[in-house]
Amino acid sequence: MTQPDPKQPDPYATESFTGDPYAQNPYPASQPQYGGGYAQPQQFTPAPPSANGGWAVAAIVFFWPLAFVAVSRAFSVYPLWAQGRYAEAEAASATVKRLGVISLIIIAALIVLYIVVVIIAVAVGVSSDSSV
Repeated sequence: MTQPDPKQPDPYATESFTGDPYAQNPYPASQPQYGGGYAQPQQFTPAPPSANGGWAVAAIVFFWPLAFVAVSRAFSVYPLWAQGRYAEAEAASATVKRLGVISLIIIAALIVLYIVVVIIAVAVGVSSDSSV
């Protein structure tokens, strides 16, 4: 084992040490306490809402006039949330879902109306053939 060189100062020795490190408080009593002893409140960031892209696609497929608004609102959800406009992002997400549901209701109503018209046409056609 090598002996330390007596000409080199000990890197672990400090000249300012004058006794027991626990005997004195290293911080003066007049130093201000920041925060008043209370914890700082944490900034709450809510989770981003769903963009409801599936509902926007449903609007495209089933009733395209509603798709323009649905798609534009779906693309605005995350930028609004990133800007801290959480209520507007939630509203945009809800609008996309509402438009998708409305497009499904419209297409379902049109299908039912088509079936009713076909049944009436067949009934009229059958009744006119039987009277001849």
